[in-house]
Amino acid sequence: MTSDQQPVPARANPTHWRKIVSVALPQAPLLLGTGAGLWKVEGFGAWMLSHPLPALGIVILYELVVPLVWKPTSVAVRQFLDQAALLLSRWLSKRLNLLGWTFRRRYYKRLYYRHRHFNVKGLRTQGSYNIELNRVFVPLRIADQAPSQFRADVSGGKVSIWDLLRSTDETRRCLAIIGAPGSGKSTLLQHVVLTYVNGARRKYRCPKKVPVLLFLRDLRKLIVADPSISLAEAIEAQVGAEMKDVDTVDQPPKNWFQDLLRPGKCVVMLDGYDEVADREERAIVARWVEAQMERYGESRFLITSRPHGFREHPIDRVTMIEVQPFDVPQMRAFVDHWYLAHEIAASGKSDEGVRTEARRQANDFLRRLSGVPDIRKLTDNPLLLTMIVTVHRYRGQLPGRRVELYSEICDVLLGHWRGSKDVPTEFTYAQRRAAPSCSRSLYT
Repeated sequence: MTSDQQPVPARANPTHWRKIVSVALPQAPLLLGTGAGLWKVEGFGAWMLSHPLPALGIVILYELVVPLVWKPTSVAVRQFLDQAALLLSRWLSKRLNLLGWTFRRRYYKRLYYRHRHFNVKGLRTQGSYNIELNRVFVPLRIADQAPSQFRADVSGGKVSIWDLLRSTDETRRCLAIIGAPGSGKSTLLQHVVLTYVNGARRKYRCPKKVPVLLFLRDLRKLIVADPSISLAEAIEAQVGAEMKDVDTVDQPPKNWFQDLLRPGKCVVMLDGYDEVADREERAIVARWVEAQMERYGESRFLITSRPHGFREHPIDRVTMIEVQPFDVPQMRAFVDHWYLAHEIAASGKSDEGVRTEARRQANDFLRRLSGVPDIRKLTDNPLLLTMIVTVHRYRGQLPGRRVELYSEICDVLLGHWRGSKDVPTEFTYAQRRAAPSCSRSLYT
């Protein structure tokens, strides 16, 4: 089912309505009497005029309470009350579905299940456990300025993503997050999604928003096939298809995303702009993104890309910010979190003994790292740091020589990592590894 083809609500049978009316008409004086009585309550009459549907609901609920203290002998009255209760329940159910309350809960649950784990797909050496992202995530520092390839932005200060998301500065509404492979761009978006889904955005003093995370490598075919498609339609198509695999009934209510996007109640995250490999397709995607930022001018946009991919087809009206490498405190915090998370997963406990063993392993790693300066220089990249600590834990040592680590890095960045993301490429892994230009472009 496409985004513009929504299920038509079932209509009541005309015969059914005639029966209700035939039963309700004789009881009209009863309803009118109840309404007149409530009207006499000071200030309630004006409220009833301005809120007719809730007022009608109160009247009907009142009539439902009456039988608790007075058992009607009239069959007609009993039939009317039964039908009124049925209609009221259907009306409330319909209103809740239109408001999207049920769908929002299921949508948030899907986001949580999909993004809760720290992504290590594509690493040659992997652990035995899925580690939850919130156990290992270390806040990234962001330079509120463009990389050297672009015109400098204003402040040049290092901030967190939450400083930018709560900013009321219009120039911070659309952000391009630029960084090298493995710098943590995609993980940062996962963190933003989970923070909103779990309600933790309050501690960052950010307004309530509905997170939307789309992968441009998956969305590009839809955009190239129909560049006029709106962001709301694209979201409904992708989210609807994903949720259909799990629940064929619970689809996005009609215009649910549209009604959130227009007043600015969404944070739209578009991951992997540079992973749209074909240059012509990337140009089409760039123009489409610009059109959506103009169409939904109140919503916030976050777009991730490597510098090289963004430089070829820049997107207008965005502020470019740069993910900064880990400093020493960030590196040590990640190492502590990583070993503790793995020890808890391995033992199934979180007591003092587990924490002591995690500290011992982390200290052993840092001690060994201090003796290998060439490898220590690589730990400012979150992906490379993850690879190094994984080798230490599951092989009992650090990579013996820098060339060995470089070999695994090339395997990951040129082969396994791209393959795990289903990124299309015109070259085989062997061709990419053999071409010096490909290796040099990894970090551009």
